[in-house]
Amino acid sequence: MKYRLLILVAICILSLTACSSNTGGNSSEVGTKVAELEQKVKSLEAENKKLKDQNAATKTSGNNTEATSQTKSEEQNKKMPLLTKNKMQLFDNFAEITITKTKFSKKIEPSSPSSFYTYYEAKGEDTTYLALYIKIKNLNESGTTANKFANVIFKYDDKFSYDAFSVLEENGGGNFTYTNITDINPLSSNTVIFLAEVPKEVETGNKSVTAEVKVNGETYLYKIR
Repeated sequence: MKYRLLILVAICILSLTACSSNTGGNSSEVGTKVAELEQKVKSLEAENKKLKDQNAATKTSGNNTEATSQTKSEEQNKKMPLLTKNKMQLFDNFAEITITKTKFSKKIEPSSPSSFYTYYEAKGEDTTYLALYIKIKNLNESGTTANKFANVIFKYDDKFSYDAFSVLEENGGGNFTYTNITDINPLSSNTVIFLAEVPKEVETGNKSVTAEVKVNGETYLYKIR
């Protein structure tokens, strides 16, 4: 819009200049108008430059904010202790935690399905399930509800978060049951599966996929990809 005004003002100056060369009597008045228009052009140019500088500053600020957010997320990840697949992590007088596998699948079924069993299937055309399998051994002195041992949040690209819910295998892997109604007995082990329905992009993309596993007040990082 400012460029159009500059062009119009310039045309007016040229027109007035041409008129002044053809009319002698009004040359003083025309000269005054030309000077006024030239001043307006300078003002518009200054305003134009100011707007350009503001736009550039806003763009730079936005890029810096995004970079800062990414940096903070990476720093937080570096501070978290890491979990390793098939390596047991001991939590004294609480539990032994071992991540056994992860997988993406449209349908999650028990490891040894019986003739009648529960399964979980992603409903959206562009979604799938992300599953994290954790073997848990109860080191408490009494039976403890299975959902008390751990909580999991999946993250894509260090910023997109997906809260997981958990299920428990029973009958030798023949079926699933709910973790909030099932105890793991003292010194007994069971596999808890943490599930979240996520966009297909999380599976097919090339950015990082991690799991933040919170156990007994401590948060650990597991790198899926």
